[in-house]
This record gives sequence, C-alpha cells and structure tokens, in this order.
Amino acid sequence: MSRYPRTAVIGARAVPDGMAEVHVHGIRTGTGRPGVILVDTAQDGDTVTFAVCHGRAPAVVLDLAGQSYDRIVVTVANPGEIVSGLP
Repeated sequence: MSRYPRTAVIGARAVPDGMAEVHVHGIRTGTGRPGVILVDTAQDGDTVTFAVCHGRAPAVVLDLAGQSYDRIVVTVANPGEIVSGLP
C-alpha cells in the first residue's frame, strides 16, 4: 500500500463518474470489467493516474506533486464531504 503526504496533494475535487476521469489514450496496466470495476494505472503523456472505481459512481480526484502518481481517482459514497474535509 502506498501512502502520500498531505503536502503532496495540490488539488482535490469531487466528480460524478470516477471511471470517466480515467479514460485516457495512453498506456494502461490494470484489471477491470467495463462499467463495473476498474483497478488501473494509466499513463497519458507525462501524467500517471492510479484509479480504483466501482461502477459509474461519484469519486474523489486527488492531484499530486512530486509523487509516483500525478492523480489518484477513487469512487466513494460521499466525495463532496471528503473533499471539503481536506485541510
């Protein structure tokens, strides 16, 4: 399990569909079933995204600086609450 310091988070937002955030046209390595589940690392140009998404559900997108991933996308039940709770 990877951990990232809070200081690495340079942006956070809630999105209505986590899987839509991960659609890139670059290199992908992961597993999933379209529209059902996605566990994936995707590289599109210089941007590397790690995602864990269940269905086309709301998600939190974290933008990171100076880490192995540039973005993390995770579906959650209450993305707005999580984003607003970040300091």
